[in-house]
Amino acid sequence: FSKSGVSDGPAQQEGPADTQPVAGNVKDEKEASVLYLQCIKDMLGDADISKYNVVIDCAFGATSHLSPGISREFGLNIISKNDTPDGSNINKEAGSLFPNVLSEHVISHKCDCGFAFDGDGDRVIACDEKGQVLDGDFILAIIGKYLYDKGRLNKNSIVTTLMSNLGLEMAVSQWGGRLIKTEVGDKYVLDKMIKSKLNLGGEQSGHIILMDHTTTGDGLLVALFLLKIMAEESRSLGQLARCMYKFPQVLVNVDVKYKRPREDVPRLTKVISKAEGKLGGKGRIYVRYSGTEGKLRIMIEGQNQIQIKEVADDIAAVAREELNKEAT
Repeated sequence: FSKSGVSDGPAQQEGPADTQPVAGNVKDEKEASVLYLQCIKDMLGDADISKYNVVIDCAFGATSHLSPGISREFGLNIISKNDTPDGSNINKEAGSLFPNVLSEHVISHKCDCGFAFDGDGDRVIACDEKGQVLDGDFILAIIGKYLYDKGRLNKNSIVTTLMSNLGLEMAVSQWGGRLIKTEVGDKYVLDKMIKSKLNLGGEQSGHIILMDHTTTGDGLLVALFLLKIMAEESRSLGQLARCMYKFPQVLVNVDVKYKRPREDVPRLTKVISKAEGKLGGKGRIYVRYSGTEGKLRIMIEGQNQIQIKEVADDIAAVAREELNKEAT
């Protein structure tokens, strides 16, 4: 429906490329773990990450069996949690969807940082030495700044989605970079990266793509890349995270019966316009229908937590009434 605040840039909402499928080959790779560890070793280069004490939350999923090999190969002291999958406990109150669990472990074990993965291992949420949870926006800011300073950020641009925090856009623009936004979904992020030949992109959810090393999200690779940055710059993860200020954000989901176009719901249009006036250019409003559920998703960002909560509630109240009644 609506966006306000800092411009999203010229290429905001592009769909996936219309490409013809190509025939693929299936290969039984018995030494996959060995090859994967070598890939990580190549990525780390000369960075010495052996001094760090790290907690990882494997979400009873794909990364569970890799942590011992990572610890041995790179001399890391890894405290591995939720790493005993039984086929039915994947993501069960663990991993990237429950970052508070990771935060508690980092604090209690007095570790340098922590990383929580999701079940299939393509996402990661980080936690600094003080227990502060760092989502995908923080991770993109840290890695983006590092690559920019090294002259290795292609076209000085990062690809993310319309759900990314306004603070990420402001941080990137401050050091001379550019944020390109797509519709929500890693497939749109990847497609834009490929089309524009960019090497960094991702989502707030922690799905980060380092195109110089892989063509898909890889939580473990991204976690070790963050450790590489920490080692090379001799800074803690908390210090690195200061490159970005996260604006307060409110997300509200409204159950709706009818997904009417904005022009057919004048009351909703009016309340959104009024909300934009309240924010006065110092915030952002993003309202969209879910693609898979009967819901209207409302996201508000701004400098004042109380104000954006009030704005979100105003929009939600009108949406709840207007989108659940018969058309007149």
